[in-house]
Amino acid sequence: MKNRLSINSFAAAETHLEPLRAEQHQGWRYQPLESVPAWAACNACPLVLDEFSLASKTYPILFAGDPEPEAVALMGLLPDRNVFLEGNGRMRSEEDYVPAYMRQYPFAMARSDTDEAWGHEGLYDLCFAPSSDAVGPFRGGIALFENGALSAEAKGIAEFCGQYAEAGIRTHRWLALLEETGLLMDASFTLENSATGAFHIGGFRMVDEDRLAALTGDELANLHEVGALALIYAHLLSLANARILLSRHVKEGDGAALLEAFG
Repeated sequence: MKNRLSINSFAAAETHLEPLRAEQHQGWRYQPLESVPAWAACNACPLVLDEFSLASKTYPILFAGDPEPEAVALMGLLPDRNVFLEGNGRMRSEEDYVPAYMRQYPFAMARSDTDEAWGHEGLYDLCFAPSSDAVGPFRGGIALFENGALSAEAKGIAEFCGQYAEAGIRTHRWLALLEETGLLMDASFTLENSATGAFHIGGFRMVDEDRLAALTGDELANLHEVGALALIYAHLLSLANARILLSRHVKEGDGAALLEAFG
């Protein structure tokens, strides 16, 4: 639908994860990735609340998805264009914040359905994305198992992925709190550039500033007590970064495509 932002998340590009098992993957190694080409054709990366402060300095932080909204860093206004990545999926600037989702890939934690979970506090399985071609029976790379157990390096990966998974749970709870408080609203903004003129973009959710201003003292105190207020303000301040997205698109010759999508 015209004038609606289409969110094409990195997470949607990777739908299959395989649990890492000693009996199946003993001797397998991990070769760290320099880039993920598929991400260059996605315009959003999942975020967890722990990284809102850093991410808000680079990306607009939006909420999208049904029935439960997800927090994402918007990395492009067009669904198949990412203005922070090269065509091969490598970050263009070392100064831009790299979201944790990108740093954990090709690994992730998934809820374990066995009694043999390798994961953080035994709650998860450490999994990998087979399509990444970064994990396999290689001669070189980082060993994932030693004597039938995760290697020290793999335990470090599991720890990071476990922390990310737990932060994801906290993020969902935080968004549910915003829903319960009536703070999330369907939203839109207007962007303007001398090359494109002004156009209107909707199709996402954000915190309702009017509703936030109308909260009682007790309601604000409750939000502050659970750390929600600082996250709300990081989100709201991040929205100014949409102008940076527009500027980058225009410099790359995307003006006509933006007008077609939103004009």
